[in-house]
Amino acid sequence: MSTPGPRWPSAVDGACDGLLVAFAGWTIYYQAAMAAQWSMLWSGWPWIIVAAALAVVGARLGQRKPSRDVEVSLRRAGSMPLWVPLAGLVAVSVLALGRERWDIWPVAVGVILLVGVQLVPWTRGRPPAEVATSVDVPGTVSHLLALSMSLGLAVLALFLLRPDADDTFYVNRATWVATHGTASRMDTMFSPGVLEPAYAGGIPMPSIEALQGVLAHALGLQAPTLCYLVAGPALAWLVGWTTWRLLRAWAPRRAGLALLVALIFLLASADSIVGNYSLGRIWQGKATAYAILLPLVWLFMTRVARGRGRRCDLVLLFVAGVAFVGLTTTSSLLAPVVGGAGLGAALLLRSPHLAKGAACFLAGPVVAGLVQMLGPAAIGGGGDNAMIAPLGAFTIAFGPHLAMTLLALAALVLAPRIITGSAAVLIGSGVVVSMVALLPGVFELADTVTGAGAVAWRLVIGLPLWVMVGLLVTWAPTGSSKALVAAVVATVLAVPLVQGRWLWDAAGASLTSGPTWKVDQDALADVRALRRLEVPRGLWQLPPTQMEVLAISTVDVQAATPRAYYLPTLQVPDAEVGDRVRLMRLEVGQPVTVTEVRTALERLNVAVACVSSGNAMARRTLSRAVGYELEPVGGMHCHVGRADA
Repeated sequence: MSTPGPRWPSAVDGACDGLLVAFAGWTIYYQAAMAAQWSMLWSGWPWIIVAAALAVVGARLGQRKPSRDVEVSLRRAGSMPLWVPLAGLVAVSVLALGRERWDIWPVAVGVILLVGVQLVPWTRGRPPAEVATSVDVPGTVSHLLALSMSLGLAVLALFLLRPDADDTFYVNRATWVATHGTASRMDTMFSPGVLEPAYAGGIPMPSIEALQGVLAHALGLQAPTLCYLVAGPALAWLVGWTTWRLLRAWAPRRAGLALLVALIFLLASADSIVGNYSLGRIWQGKATAYAILLPLVWLFMTRVARGRGRRCDLVLLFVAGVAFVGLTTTSSLLAPVVGGAGLGAALLLRSPHLAKGAACFLAGPVVAGLVQMLGPAAIGGGGDNAMIAPLGAFTIAFGPHLAMTLLALAALVLAPRIITGSAAVLIGSGVVVSMVALLPGVFELADTVTGAGAVAWRLVIGLPLWVMVGLLVTWAPTGSSKALVAAVVATVLAVPLVQGRWLWDAAGASLTSGPTWKVDQDALADVRALRRLEVPRGLWQLPPTQMEVLAISTVDVQAATPRAYYLPTLQVPDAEVGDRVRLMRLEVGQPVTVTEVRTALERLNVAVACVSSGNAMARRTLSRAVGYELEPVGGMHCHVGRADA
C-alpha cells in the first residue's frame, strides 16, 4: 500500500497555482488596458503584492488539503497481450523510416490504430474491470532531488546563450511597455508606434510581454534584463517542477528516475520543438505555454478524469485557459487539441465532470479565437505565411534524428499501458487527437477556419512529449524480470545521451562565463558602443544582427529593418520597402550600386549607417554613397549624420 508523502511539496504546488491565478488576472486587466490604452506602469508593485499573496494562499491551501495526484494503480484486467502494441510499434517504426517516401500520414494512422485499440474496452457499456495494486508515492528524498534538478535548470538558463530572432518582436514589446506604459496596438519595431503592425497576427492579446515590461519598470531594470536574467531562470525552474508534478500524477513507480530521464530528453532535444521551446527562449510566451502551462493543464484534467478533481480544479482549468490567451495568440489553435482530447476522454469515460473541465479550459481560448477571427488579421500572421507540410511539422515536433523519433513514438504508443486507470484514457485521447492533425487536409482545414497558415504545425505539439518519454522507465510488464526492466531503463537513457543534441550545442548556442542577455554578444557590444555617440534623429541602418539587438534594447530609436521577416507585411509604400531591401543587400554583401544606397539613405532619413568591418565591399560602397570616410565603432564601420544636418 502507498503511504502519504511530505506536505511541503503540496505547498509549493499550491504557490505555483496561486501565481497562475495572478497571471490570469493580469491577462484580464491587460485586455482592458489595451482597449482603453491606459498606462500600466503604476501596476507593477500592486501586481507583485497580489501575486505574492495568492502564492501564500495557494501554499496554505495546498498544505492543508494536499492533492492525491498519484492514483492507487488500477490495472485493467484482460487488457490486450503485450505483443500487440510492441508488434505495432515495430510496424510504425518501419513506416517512420520511410516517411520521406510515403509521407507521414501512414505513421499517424499506425499510432492512431495502436492507441485506439487500447481504448476500445472503454467504449463498452461499462469501464473494463480493474484490479488494484500498490504504487510508489515519492518521498522526501525524491522531492528534494526534483527541487534540486529544477534549480539546476534555473542556473543553466542563466548561462545558456541561444539567440533567437523572435525576441525582436517579443522583447521589443516588453521594452515598449517599460518605456511608454501602454500596450500599443501599432508597430513598435519599425516605428515609434505610428505604423500599422508589421506582425499581421491580429489584436495583440498576449499579456506576458506587457507584464515583463511593467515589472522591469517597477524593479528599475531594463526589459531585456528582466526577461533574460529574472524571468528566464524563474520560468526554467517552473519547467522542472511542473514536469515533476505531472510525473507524480502519471508515473506508477520510479517517478524520480522518470524526471531525470524526462529532463535529459528535454536538454538533448535541441533539434526538435521539445528543446526549442524550453530553456533557450522560455521567456517567450509560446515557450512558456508549451513547457509549463500545457503540462499543468494535463495535470488538472488528470485529476478530474480520475474523479479526484476538487471544484478548484475546474476553476484552475478555466484560469489556465485564460493564462493560455495571455501567453500566445495560437492558444485558440492549440487549446482545441488539448480540450478535444479531454472531451473525447469524457465521452469514453462517461464523465460529465471531465467534460465540464475541458469546457472550462476551452472558454478563454475560444473567446480569444472568435475575437481574432472578427479582427483585422489571422492567428498565424507574420511575414512568410507559407504553410508547413505535415511531414515538416512531424520533424519539428519529433526532431530529425531517427533514434529520438522512435523513442518518442514508443512513448506515445505505450503511454496508455503505463499510465494507470482513467488517466490512460485521457492521454490516449490526446495521442489520437495529435496524430489526427497529421492526416491529409487537417492543416488546410485549420488554416481555413483560423488563418493559422505558417503556424498550423503547432496542432501537433499539444502533448508534453518529454514527460511521456520519462514514463518509459517506469514501465514494468507483468512478470518482467529485473534484467528486462534494467535493459529498458538503459535503452531509454542511452538514446538521448548518444543520439540527441544538447541545447548548448545547437547552432549559434553556447554556455557563457556569466549571466548575460541572450543575444549575440558582439552585436550587443557594437550597439552599446554606437549608442554612446551623439546621433541625430532618424533611422539606424546596421548589420542585421545589430538591428535585432537595437530593437530589443530600446524603442527610443528604430532600426531601418529590425527583422527582414516582417518586410512583406510592413505597412509602408512599396518604394520604401524596396529601399530597406536594398540596404539589407548592402549589409549581407549582395550587389547594390552606390546610387541605390545613397537614394535609400536619403529617402529613409537614415541618421547612422554601419556595415561590418569585415565586409570590404560594403565599406567601399557605403563610403562612396555618403561621401565620407567611415569611422570604426566596435566591429562595424559607420557614418554618423551630423546633428545640424
